[in-house]
Amino acid sequence: MSLASLEHRIEELQALPKDAQITNLIQLAGGLAKLAPDFSQHWDIKDVRQDLECADTVGLYVRRDPDGVRLAAEVGQEVTTLTRALTALMVQHLDGETPSAIASVTASQLSSIVPESLLRQRQNTVNYAVQRLQDAVRSLEPVGVQERI
Repeated sequence: MSLASLEHRIEELQALPKDAQITNLIQLAGGLAKLAPDFSQHWDIKDVRQDLECADTVGLYVRRDPDGVRLAAEVGQEVTTLTRALTALMVQHLDGETPSAIASVTASQLSSIVPESLLRQRQNTVNYAVQRLQDAVRSLEPVGVQERI
């Protein structure tokens, strides 16, 4: 999709009442399995780990493609619904984008779709999800090399 599609989806979610936002986040989380990596394909970055911030492993898969950066993700069963939803949202909408477009996404954009009561408990989750994806994409390029996609 594209950065524009992510921004549009965020606007749609922001316009919903809090209950509908939560329902949509749960639906996004449920769709993460469709965004799993195809292991018959090469992935330049395979960042699979369980950090202190997570209850289980989160795997981010990134590769260069002539059409942009290809993204995929998989998570363990114990990963929170919010982490699943944010990961699914970013992978779905940013797959095929340029590294600079992915780098432009901010945690505050994603925070705006998380109901306030949940955000107070999980602000670090939002920051962490965005940072992990951006770090994986950034590691595609050697230090000092400009975007070549």
